[in-house]
Amino acid sequence: MAAALLAKVCPTVFIEIWLAAHPEKLPYEAACAYATAQQQQAWHLKMNVLAENAAGPTCSKAPDWIVDGLFGIGLTRAIEGRDAQLLEYAQQQVKQGAKILALDVPSGLNADSGHVVDSKVGKSA
Repeated sequence: MAAALLAKVCPTVFIEIWLAAHPEKLPYEAACAYATAQQQQAWHLKMNVLAENAAGPTCSKAPDWIVDGLFGIGLTRAIEGRDAQLLEYAQQQVKQGAKILALDVPSGLNADSGHVVDSKVGKSA
């Protein structure tokens, strides 16, 4: 939804969306946001589904911003495997100047306690 709104109000900004899950597997709220973004599809809004074995997206250019919608407020477990790789990718982009905007709570933080759930994530949260 954030990307769709940005595309609508800033038609000169190129936006590239990467889904970590296939659209059919998205939770209800995420599926609604995906449908809204699809309706806004234009030259400056590109939507992609991340391949199952990919460690991170292959962007057409280095991002200026990363919108963090990977995990929501219900995260209570350690982040492992592919999810950890995606967060590592985001951290690498931050080192190159990208900024991260979390949609609700930065991925890797427990919303109830404010504690970092996974030490790798805490560096970019």
